[in-house]
Amino acid sequence: MKLSKESIAGILEKERKTNPKVHYISDMTKANDFAEAVRIFNGRSIMAYGIEEIHEITAASNSLVIGLETLDNGKILAMERALRIAKKRKVPVLLDLTEVNISLYRKNTALSFLNRYTIDLVKGTVEEVQALIRSQKKNRCKKKNIKDEYRDFAIKNKTFLIVEAEEYYITDGYSEFYIKNKNKYFNDEEYIDNIYTGVLASSIGICNNKSEIIQSVLISTLSFYIAQEASIELFKYQFEDDIDKNDINLVNEYLLEEISKISEIKWIRFLYSYPEGVTDKLIQTVK
Repeated sequence: MKLSKESIAGILEKERKTNPKVHYISDMTKANDFAEAVRIFNGRSIMAYGIEEIHEITAASNSLVIGLETLDNGKILAMERALRIAKKRKVPVLLDLTEVNISLYRKNTALSFLNRYTIDLVKGTVEEVQALIRSQKKNRCKKKNIKDEYRDFAIKNKTFLIVEAEEYYITDGYSEFYIKNKNKYFNDEEYIDNIYTGVLASSIGICNNKSEIIQSVLISTLSFYIAQEASIELFKYQFEDDIDKNDINLVNEYLLEEISKISEIKWIRFLYSYPEGVTDKLIQTVK
């Protein structure tokens, strides 16, 4: 598959016009960061797993995100109901495998969802994806190349698979794509990955078929990599080689200083302003 200038422009324009609504059922401690990522990409995140409102919210959403980090019987029941509605209404579903390898309960829940519902996109690290593959494999004696196993997994579950390592490996089982991953250059890899999940959820929310989904996933992942690369180069230029490029305090100071130069911005609101992150230079910039 080749991404033309026209196809990229078309996907981005469709996302701009759609304002996708994303139904988020996952770890609520990450909900604000996720919602911010969705908002930046012109969408809106709806965090809800109350049984009484699941039907209405999922039916009105453009995509559904299912995460497995904080499971209990009530949340699984809500996920099941949301997945049924998503399948009926053809709402694209992203299954986030974060920490699925922690317990058998989580692996079985993920496999149950894959076996019974339509999951359009599965995302996880090498360890998380391999844990699920090992649990699902029937013939454990037959050894295969790991990429073959990834492709088999995608075909068996009729899904697109993203494996996160030093590069993003993306496959539908028939084609495969590699895009660089710069997460390791940032202090909080978990936060960056949460942002990536929000980007993906927004991108699949504009899609009407599998062809559009794979194009949107590729464009979003490529855009995410470009943003990572640009950030790293910007920090290198600003802070020089003798300063820790991952120092979040320096990043906050620099971003605030640059944002304050934009005359059209009338006010800036701080979020998560923990004491250890408030430096003298940050205070001076605010003044």
